[in-house]
Amino acid sequence: IFIFFISFIVTPSSRINNQKHPSQWQGILEGFSYLNANKGLRLLLLLTFINNIFIMGPAIIGLPVFVREILKSDFIVFAQMETAMAVGMIIGSLLFWKITKTINPISILLFGIVMDGITYSLLYISESSISSIIFLLIHGIGIPLITISRTTIIQAVVPDKFRGRLFSMIYMAVMGTTALSIWLTGLILEQIGADILFLIIGIGAAGSPKIRFNKSIFHFSI
Repeated sequence: IFIFFISFIVTPSSRINNQKHPSQWQGILEGFSYLNANKGLRLLLLLTFINNIFIMGPAIIGLPVFVREILKSDFIVFAQMETAMAVGMIIGSLLFWKITKTINPISILLFGIVMDGITYSLLYISESSISSIIFLLIHGIGIPLITISRTTIIQAVVPDKFRGRLFSMIYMAVMGTTALSIWLTGLILEQIGADILFLIIGIGAAGSPKIRFNKSIFHFSI
C-alpha cells in the first residue's frame, strides 16, 4: 500500500537536473560534521540513545514476562495491555497536536520522557491486570510526546540538506539501542523479577533528561 502511494510522488525534472549530490561517503562525513557542530542535536541523539536503552528491551520482552510471572495471566491480558498502550498513543498524538501550539517541543519531549519512565515504574505496584492495563494506557500517552516532538524538533531546526541524514542517525540510534536493550533485559531478568525491572528502568528512563539539555539550544517559532 505504501509503495502504491509513494509511486505518485513526482519530483520536477528541473530540480533533479540542477541538484548536485555528493558521493555517499562524502554525504556521511558531511552529516557527522554537521552533527558535531550542533550541540543541541548531539544531545538529542544522546538522549535518544540513553532513553531507548532503558525502555525498548523491557517494552519488547519485559512485558510478556511480567504478565506471565507477576500477574500469572495469559496472552489475552498481554494483548489487552498492548491494546491499551496503542489507545494511549492515539490520545497522546491528539494531545501533542493541541499543546504544541503553546508549548515548546523541547519541553514536551522532556516531559514525555519523564512520563514514559514514571508510568513504567507504576507496574511495580500493580497486582492486577486491570491496574496494569490502566498504567499501560497512561504510558502510551507519553510515547507520541517523545517521538512526534523529536521529529518536530529535527524538522524545525535542521536544513533540508541534512534533514534526511539526521533522521537516519536517529533511526539507527533507536534500532541499535533496541537490540542492546533487549540483550541487557534478558540478562537482568535472569537475576530479578519483572516488577523490579520496571521499577529500575522506569526511574532510569525518567532521569535521563537530567543531561544538560535545554530549549535555549534551539530556536523555535510557535
